[in-house]
Amino acid sequence: MNKSFILNKIQKIDKHSIIIASSIIFVMLVLISLFYLYIVIHQDANNFDEETIISIEIQKGDSFRKIVNILDDNKIINNRFKFVLTARLLGKTRHIQSGKFNINGGINYVSLVYLLEHATFLQKKITIPEGMELIEIANIFKNELNIPIDSFLVLKENVSQFSIQYKSVKSIEGFLFPDTYYFFEDAKAEDVIQKMVNNFKKNINVNLIWGAKEKGMTVNELITLASIIQGEVIYNSEMPTVSSVYHNRLKKNMRLQADPTIQYIIPGPDRLLKLSELRIDSEYNTYMNRGLPPGPINNPGLKAILSAISPDTTDFIYFVARGDGYHTFSKTLRQHNNAKNKLKKIRQKQRLINKQKKTDTIINR
Repeated sequence: MNKSFILNKIQKIDKHSIIIASSIIFVMLVLISLFYLYIVIHQDANNFDEETIISIEIQKGDSFRKIVNILDDNKIINNRFKFVLTARLLGKTRHIQSGKFNINGGINYVSLVYLLEHATFLQKKITIPEGMELIEIANIFKNELNIPIDSFLVLKENVSQFSIQYKSVKSIEGFLFPDTYYFFEDAKAEDVIQKMVNNFKKNINVNLIWGAKEKGMTVNELITLASIIQGEVIYNSEMPTVSSVYHNRLKKNMRLQADPTIQYIIPGPDRLLKLSELRIDSEYNTYMNRGLPPGPINNPGLKAILSAISPDTTDFIYFVARGDGYHTFSKTLRQHNNAKNKLKKIRQKQRLINKQKKTDTIINR
């Protein structure tokens, strides 16, 4: 056999072997590098324990370099290079959010990058119960977010600013929908009001508005009546019956004589009313004026609004508290006066019990 032929064949085999060996080495190097990168980017970014929470703020427009500095200054990352490498590998250097948010200790670099891209910003959970007046809502936000109370009150009649376009509405009172909200710590009164008004519009849909029209009521009148119902009851189950009383009185052109409307015009927390206060000169005084007051006296919930549209069918004209949170409903004045006398006796008995408890407490000291 020709020696040159054998030599060429050996050379071809050697070249092929070298190519295969080189490819294997390259693949191994790539795999080792990828494994190394995987280990690096999944390392803990800091030395804090998992229960530690670090709060940071990234301003809108902050450069990636500045964001890295913020993380470094707050010791959220131990190694700037590893964080930058991870962000570049994931292609997220231009996707980091601005805002205030919390970061848990012990987070790895990958999770940190994704958290900064999809951060859950620091927001405060605030619940507004049904039946609160604007001033009470303002107090909550003063305590929770340090928003000045006056910044709410000066906006009370700015209905057009918040796109409240229902007929005869002159105040935002009644249109701040009770619910649980989340607000940024730097929220302003305008932000709060607009969010609550938007929620009102979301819940008060076309069907409810048509329901009010079928009753011959404007939206303003509907919410006004709902606010009175909300102010009267403790237990929601009574709302349709209370609503029936007011609808019956309106049909008979009787004064509503609703205590919550007097409470609304008296400063301070609700309390038992004096007879003299029932004669206060105010368009909200339903003891002096017939029909509904000019606007809502609080911010009612959806159940009160639905009850205002769909009252029970009853012949009740009166109702009075019975001492346990519920009411006694009556068709005649005589029945009503009997119910009031029962309530009077219950209150007298309760005063005696309270007085005795107070005496016992003093003796036992």
